[in-house]
Amino acid sequence: MSAQHAETPNTETEHSQTQPSTQVSRTADRVFAVVVLLLAAGLGLAALTFPAATQDSDPGTAALPWLITAALAVLGVLLLLRPQPSAVLPPASVRRTAAAILILTVVYAGLLDVLGFIPSTFAFLCCASRLMGGRRWLQILLVSALTAAALHLLFAGLLDVHLPAGLLEGVIP
Repeated sequence: MSAQHAETPNTETEHSQTQPSTQVSRTADRVFAVVVLLLAAGLGLAALTFPAATQDSDPGTAALPWLITAALAVLGVLLLLRPQPSAVLPPASVRRTAAAILILTVVYAGLLDVLGFIPSTFAFLCCASRLMGGRRWLQILLVSALTAAALHLLFAGLLDVHLPAGLLEGVIP
């Protein structure tokens, strides 16, 4: 009987050991949900400044920001109302990297009009690559430059989306 008793886990002890971590996780989920909702509100406010569509068949430049705003708002509300218990939080280094990428994204959005799409995207990709562990500078610079140019070609050239030229005004079409 003692062998069976030793194999049976003490659920009361296990529950008391995981409860504080779960509570921290739920609080973190709620804090993150508020951050997501604030991000959605900021993106929605920014989308209000986008020019209106010029043709009935054209959704306009604000269509994608509004779609992302709606998705962020829905996910933020769901996370706020139903946080998921989790006993495992990512390591502090991962949380710091995610926070740095979030801040970098906000800085990128702020610099788009000033520097232009290609320089801002290039700088964003270089910094993000370094933050995520990229160490080969030549590879980071090359991939960032090619990606920024390819995205500009895709959106401005093929999809006819106006992108800010910034520093490259008059140099690129």
